[in-house]
Amino acid sequence: MTIERNLLVGLDEIKSVVLQCEQCKSRMVISPDKMDTYPGACPRGHVWHWDTTPGREAVGTQSVGFVVSLKNLRSQTSSNAGFKLMLEFMDPKE
Repeated sequence: MTIERNLLVGLDEIKSVVLQCEQCKSRMVISPDKMDTYPGACPRGHVWHWDTTPGREAVGTQSVGFVVSLKNLRSQTSSNAGFKLMLEFMDPKE
């Protein structure tokens, strides 16, 4: 018999969005509710391209769209839709 444990998280329970630099692995932690502007660089100064570099437009645009959608969905009450949107993750302890 196999037992599977997962984590179920509501959007209102998301504490922060973490941006990690691909070059130096430094991180910025920002509340989704306060992410009105997007950092142009990591804390060590490596440039981040949100949607200006050829070949990266789709990734940058989709990343911004995800954060904007997360912020908008968190500000709405679940009673408006009659359901609560949640995300399921594998338990990292397994």
